[in-house]
Amino acid sequence: MINWLPIAQKLGYDSARDMWLDLYVTRQISIDKLTEKLDVSRNTVRDALDREQIPIRKRGGPNHQKFEVTDELIAHVKELGIGPVAKELGVAYTTLYKRLFQTRPRPAEPAEPDPAEEEEGSPCSRTS
Repeated sequence: MINWLPIAQKLGYDSARDMWLDLYVTRQISIDKLTEKLDVSRNTVRDALDREQIPIRKRGGPNHQKFEVTDELIAHVKELGIGPVAKELGVAYTTLYKRLFQTRPRPAEPAEPDPAEEEEGSPCSRTS
């Protein structure tokens, strides 16, 4: 188990709890980013947050923000492109692309032929 107090003090915090509150709660730094910066595993960060009784956020972050795919948004994407519009919305371009793809109009399914309407002379209805 890591003693976080010396690390917190080195970063200018009075306690480990103050460090976690600032980094995770106030600054909204994700667990993945914290693991990279602190060179520890996800579970190590999660355990430290748990020990300090800091609730862990649900996964997702900014890319799970809700935005409505409207005709205006589609026109804006056609005008500027996915990258610039995604940046304006504060989401990854892949998130915007996926949302646009998911909400696109689907082509109608072709109707299955009605067997009662098949002609007797068609090659499919021949019998020997």
